[in-house]
Amino acid sequence: MKRDFIRVAERATIAADAALTAGTHEKASFLAYHAFESSGSALGAHMGLNMGKTVSHATKLKRFTHAAKIVGMPKQVALLAVRLAPMRNRFLYPEQLPDGSVVLPENQITSAKAGQLLREVKYVVGYVKANL
Repeated sequence: MKRDFIRVAERATIAADAALTAGTHEKASFLAYHAFESSGSALGAHMGLNMGKTVSHATKLKRFTHAAKIVGMPKQVALLAVRLAPMRNRFLYPEQLPDGSVVLPENQITSAKAGQLLREVKYVVGYVKANL
């Protein structure tokens, strides 16, 4: 499964690049999240952890952070996990604020920040792949 999860992660980064090019940076951001989680699933599977579809997104990120610490991966994994965890659904769904206003997914992140996020995630995916 670890190689399959890496394949999913790499394909998600390819799709994220296409989404950025198409001007749908919120979709690129979600795909970056998906690539990050999938690379974490690859590392977790490598270490014998259950990372399948029955495991919640939050649990996958916690297991990825734990596994990354054990194998000596950069702190960037933990930092990205903290940044990405609350953003996943914001990249997918409109968010109604307490005052009744609505923030659309495309207004949750700028195109430039989405590009930076994708670059950081690509680094993590490559690092995980090289160390499986």
